[in-house]
Amino acid sequence: MRRIVAGLLLIGLAVAAFFGWTAGVDALQRDGADRPVAGAELAVPSIVYDPPQVLADTEHNGPPGPVAIAFRGNEARHGLSDSSTDPWIVVSAATGDYRVLAAPHLPARGEGPLVVAPDGRALAWGWNGGVVVYDPVSGESRELAGELSERPRHLVWSGSGDRLAFYAGGAAQVLDAASGELTAVPGLSEQSERHLAFGPGGETLVASAPTGLSVVNWRSGQRQRIDAALGRVVGLRVGPESGRVAVLSIERFGNPVRVLDPGRRSAPVQRVAPERLFVQQLVGWLGDNAFAVVALSAQTGPLRTIYQVSVDDASYSSLVTLPDVDGTNWTDSSTMSVATGLLQTRVADLGEPNWPWDPRAKLSALVLVTFFLLGYLVLMKPRRWRTSRRR
Repeated sequence: MRRIVAGLLLIGLAVAAFFGWTAGVDALQRDGADRPVAGAELAVPSIVYDPPQVLADTEHNGPPGPVAIAFRGNEARHGLSDSSTDPWIVVSAATGDYRVLAAPHLPARGEGPLVVAPDGRALAWGWNGGVVVYDPVSGESRELAGELSERPRHLVWSGSGDRLAFYAGGAAQVLDAASGELTAVPGLSEQSERHLAFGPGGETLVASAPTGLSVVNWRSGQRQRIDAALGRVVGLRVGPESGRVAVLSIERFGNPVRVLDPGRRSAPVQRVAPERLFVQQLVGWLGDNAFAVVALSAQTGPLRTIYQVSVDDASYSSLVTLPDVDGTNWTDSSTMSVATGLLQTRVADLGEPNWPWDPRAKLSALVLVTFFLLGYLVLMKPRRWRTSRRR
């Protein structure tokens, strides 16, 4: 009878230890996440890792702080049974930790991107009832532009991170991220233009079309047209200070980046095509004479890399190495959004994170230890009892 009671107590202690272990670790992680990141030197990590399925999330472990990179994963698990499909994963610019984002109305696969502000201190995405702006430092989510009746498309931040531009209702819209004020932009429609970007100071919008660019003052509606054969445009970025426009187009033999200067109407379109580099995505400007792209090269093989490309001579250098496309929790760079302001100021090796230990593995370890001790009680105690009786 004593052995049965001892075995039951041992099993109970193992179960209590498991829940205390997991809850205690969560509490420690939450306490660490709530510490202010003021003074921490922020950076974009030079290596983006393919995270495992077991990850901390913002619901249980607190907000991540300023975000360097956000991307869509395949599946994430927290605890024994909680899981999410197609999660949005964010990388902290202060610590390099990976965390699953838990927030309202996150876009499902095929419903649009999640965009990171240039300084990493805000995230935004569209849904059928407007726009959600998320503060990764406080963890607060705000639902704005509730008067919209459809999901916003082609979201883009201004250089200062105080405004968002997007298409909704067939027209371009500008949203003040602080006040929630929404302004319809006259003269810009998704039927004639496609991609959007803010000009220097955030007072103008630049939109692309196959036959050129439109530069519109979104307050007054004053419009400038720049004719240029751009082809099928898949990316548009404007230098936050210089105002130079980089346009990525799809061509049969490579994807060149065309650079235009709206302030000089007579200036020719400059075609920047780095040798042995297949450009797939335009990330943003890095100063006045260089921009960042996601590309494949002969040196890296199937691994995509973020490169810095010089406008003057098309030379390039590696900035950030991305995971393999067949990874556990990395889908594709097309879902990735980067804090371009941080990318311009600092890229650093933040080291590989200490990934959480799978709670299932913890439970298995405790069960094995429990049954080992239980077997010891059952098998060894009778032997000692028989030995004592013989004496």
